[in-house]
Order: sequence, then structure tokens, then C-alpha cells
Amino acid sequence: MSSDSQFYWSLGVTIAGLLVTGVCMYYQRKSYELMLATISQKKRAEYEKNHKWWWWPLVLMVCLSASAWIPYFLTPPKQIPYEAILGWGTVGPPGVPFPTPGIGPGLYVAVDGNVLLDYRKKYRVAAIAFHNTGSIDPGDVKELQKSALYDIRPEHIEMRIPLDSKFVSDVESGMRMTNYDALLVPNEVRMSDFSTTHEAGRLGVIRIGGRAGPP
Repeated sequence: MSSDSQFYWSLGVTIAGLLVTGVCMYYQRKSYELMLATISQKKRAEYEKNHKWWWWPLVLMVCLSASAWIPYFLTPPKQIPYEAILGWGTVGPPGVPFPTPGIGPGLYVAVDGNVLLDYRKKYRVAAIAFHNTGSIDPGDVKELQKSALYDIRPEHIEMRIPLDSKFVSDVESGMRMTNYDALLVPNEVRMSDFSTTHEAGRLGVIRIGGRAGPP
């Protein structure tokens, strides 16, 4: 059962429980009123005094039902598994020189959308690639190669990363070990809104994971 189904099932059971409790108390109150009609005024006043808190079970039920949801809202997000990233590298058949003739320079990162479904309402996925020369913090590298934004679906999601001329030139000149990152990007954030991964983090972007490899 998906997390959405679990949420609505639990919510439905909670509401049904409260409705059943309310209906039972309604008929209990009706029976109580019918019983009062059969006794004397003095006994009725005394009985009502001793039973003026007749509605407390409903209040208790509401409090208990609400407390049952506390763990749902306090539980931290599940850690994204390492296996969420299924593949990364150059676009094209294995062994074909980079850039692939007839296809053009491009990279890709693939993720398993099934393990990211908890985020699909508020996030989309994207991928970036960059070269880390070691001269600055990787989070400050500005020459990010970015994919488009992809909706999270319960399937293999391959995100293509187009490359600019400088990146291709660096590869052709011998630069190696490309860094690949898969990202969860809030719906209100665009890829053009950030130039570094540090900026992305300040915008609420979540790093699914990173890999390194050719070209």
C-alpha cells in the first residue's frame, strides 16, 4: 500500500470511529431524556446534576484520535536509499567515443521513481553534472550542466543532461571524472534559479545522491 493510501485509509478509519462514537452518544442522550421524562422533577434535577458531563467520552475520543496522528507528523522523512540512482554516464551505446556521433554531447542520470513517490506532490527530479578540479568547494562550482525537471513517476526515470561547449572542450582536452548529482527540486523552484549546489540547497533542493564517472 502506498503512503498516500495509508494516509487516507487511516484518516477514514479515524473519521468513521468519531462518527460511530457521536451517533452512539446521540442515541444514548435520547434514551437518557426519555428516562428523565418518567421520573419526578426532584429526581430529575438530582440526576442531571450527577450526569452533567455526559459528553466527556466524545471529547476523550477526539483527543485520543488526534494523539494517534502525532507520530505521523513528527516522523522525519524516510532516508532516500543509495539504490535510488540506477545509472549515470554518457548518452549513447557503451564503448562509443564521446561525444556520440549523430547524437551530440550529452550525459544522463537515471533514478528509481518508486522509492521517491513520497516526494511527488511537492518535488520534481532533476540531474546535474560538473567537473570538480579541487580548487574550490564543490558546492561553489558554477559550471553546472543541468537537465530539465521531471515529474516523479513509479518507474525508471532517465534524465538527459545537455552540455555546453566549455564542458565538451574540457573533456576533449583531457579533463576526466565527471560528478553526477540527482536532485529533488521543489515545485516552485526552476533550474535557472540556482548556479551552484549551495544555492540550490538554500532554495530547498534535496540531493538524492551523487556519483562520479566518465567522461
